[in-house]
Amino acid sequence: MKKIIILMIATTLFLSGNSHCAKQEHSNKENLVEIAPSDFQPTFTKHTVIKLNAIVSRSLDVINEYDAIISDVLERVESQPKTSEEKMLVKKEVARIGDLSVRSKLVLDELLKAEKVLKTSGEVYNRTIFAGMMIFVQNVEQEISEQSDVLLTKLKQA
Repeated sequence: MKKIIILMIATTLFLSGNSHCAKQEHSNKENLVEIAPSDFQPTFTKHTVIKLNAIVSRSLDVINEYDAIISDVLERVESQPKTSEEKMLVKKEVARIGDLSVRSKLVLDELLKAEKVLKTSGEVYNRTIFAGMMIFVQNVEQEISEQSDVLLTKLKQA
């Protein structure tokens, strides 16, 4: 089987911890790693990739929608609306942030369930990539939930 030689910078995470490396040579600034094609394995099964990507994509949709409206919502809440019409508009916008918070929590719950299924399935998967997915989804949920709470508090004080 023909082997592939890959030149990597020492700080590259791609192969860190890879026990399949056949040979490793050190130089001043880089490592030379020899890897057989059989050392490359998929990070997830096709079914799992499709499932996890769909979950993360929903989280991305939520944060994109949040990012598109949050500055206007903050500005309106901070301006302390005077008329009942302005107050009603601000309440609707804050409620929209609350809806995004609920959606982000549902996505996080879905990813947590998928994690349990993945761990109990015995499927070999890339834990680093999954951890990145989890961190992203958790950060989205946390950011939106915290901002929703802040906005609700400010709205009650107005």
